[in-house]
Amino acid sequence: YIDTDFQIKLKNILLAVGCSLIAFKASYEFLLKKMYRDVLVRYIRFKINQNEYNCTAYVDTGNNLKEPFSGRPVVIVEDKVLFLDKNSSFSTVSINNMEELQRYCGNKILLIPYNSIGQEHGILYGIIPDEFFISDDKNTWIKKDVVIGLYGKKISNRYSALLGPDLI
Repeated sequence: YIDTDFQIKLKNILLAVGCSLIAFKASYEFLLKKMYRDVLVRYIRFKINQNEYNCTAYVDTGNNLKEPFSGRPVVIVEDKVLFLDKNSSFSTVSINNMEELQRYCGNKILLIPYNSIGQEHGILYGIIPDEFFISDDKNTWIKKDVVIGLYGKKISNRYSALLGPDLI
């Protein structure tokens, strides 16, 4: 014979333990996602001719794109980062006008073939920057031999560039 008082207390304890486990699991997953996301956010700054550009980048572990002849890693950047900067000489250039792009960049332009989901045999315009910096909240690193791949669509509401994991 089990005391009903004891059954009620045991039931309350088990219910409290169950609720605590659910709350712990939800908060743990939330914190883990937030920490993981923050670790993968970087800020990039690069210079092309006399123009300097800044944007927020996300470290995309699936981005292993390299320029095929030199093997340089390609940083995918929304073209609007370059073309919508009113202080830039690029502001009148579009990604669809190769001649204008070449006039501003000279021999710094590359064509980069790529394959992705929904886009086989694609081509990105690439620009070799004069300087390229990656930073987090504490440190800044200069990277040499990087190519900026111009992407004509929006990457994300939070990021304007994608870095490959080999750049961090």
